[in-house]
Amino acid sequence: KHAQVEELPNQTVSSTRTISILSAVCQPGFRPVFNELDLVVVVLDVEVAKERGFQTITLTDESMASVKLLVWGGVAGAGVHDLLQPGHVVSCKNLEWRSSSISSWPLPSIYLTEHSVLSLHPKDQEHSLAVQQLQHKVKTTQFMVQAREKLSRQMNRRHSRYPTPPTTPGNTSAAPTNSSRQSRYPTPPTTPATSTPPTISAWTQATLSTSTSSRMAKLDAYTTNLSRQGCKLPPVVAPLPPPSPKVMTPYKPPKGSQAVGEEDMVNISSQEMEEFAMEMMDELDM
Repeated sequence: KHAQVEELPNQTVSSTRTISILSAVCQPGFRPVFNELDLVVVVLDVEVAKERGFQTITLTDESMASVKLLVWGGVAGAGVHDLLQPGHVVSCKNLEWRSSSISSWPLPSIYLTEHSVLSLHPKDQEHSLAVQQLQHKVKTTQFMVQAREKLSRQMNRRHSRYPTPPTTPGNTSAAPTNSSRQSRYPTPPTTPATSTPPTISAWTQATLSTSTSSRMAKLDAYTTNLSRQGCKLPPVVAPLPPPSPKVMTPYKPPKGSQAVGEEDMVNISSQEMEEFAMEMMDELDM
C-alpha cells in the first residue's frame, strides 16, 4: 500500500549482455550489472565433493586469470558433472556475483544457481565463437600449463600482501639487531653524578603476587632504561607518613541493644565515657 518510487536520471542504460573477462573480474571494486556474469572459461581443477556445502571448481579464460566457481551440493547434484571436467571449455550464463565474492581474494568466488546455464556447444553466436577460439588455444598451445603456473602466482598474492624484506646470508642489514638500533639512536652520555636514579615502585614485594612482582620488575627496568636514555621522568611522589595507631586499630561494630547484657552495662564507667568525649572533641578541634 505504501510504495516508494525512485526517479532515475535521464540517461540511457545499456542492458546488452557481454562476456566478462576474468582479468577484470579479479580487479578490486568489480561489480557486474544485476550481479550476474556471463563467461567463457576452461576448467582447471575440480575439488573433491563434500557431503554438505559447496564444491569448488577453478576456472580460467584467455586472460589466464582464475576464479572459483562454487556449486552447492556438488556438480553431481547440480547435474553438471559431465560439463565441469578439467580441460573442458564451457559457456556460462547467469552466474551469480555476491557481496562475499571478493572476500576470497585473490581468487574471487562466483556461484552456480538454478538460473545459471552451462553448455559445451552454446547456440548464442557470441558464446559459440568465444568457445571455438578458446578451444583452439587450449589444443594448440601450452595454455593449461601456463594457466596453472599463473594460478600458482595468483595464489601467492595472499602471502605477499604484507611482504617481508628479502634476506641473504651475507647481508645482515636486512634484519636490524639490538646493536644496530642502539647505534642508530645513540644514548646521550651520562655521569653518575647527574644520572637520574631509578624509579622504585611504591608497592612492597611482600604484598604482591609472583606474577605482579614480575610485571613490576619489568616496569621498573623499562623506566630505568628511559632515564638512562635521557627521557625526562615525572618527579617521584614522596611516600605518605605512616598512619596513626587510631587508624590502624581494627574497627569493631557496636553491638545491638538486645545483645547488651547487665554485666556489660556495669563495666561501662563514667570515666571511660568522659575520655571518649574528650578524644572526640580533640579530633574536632573543639
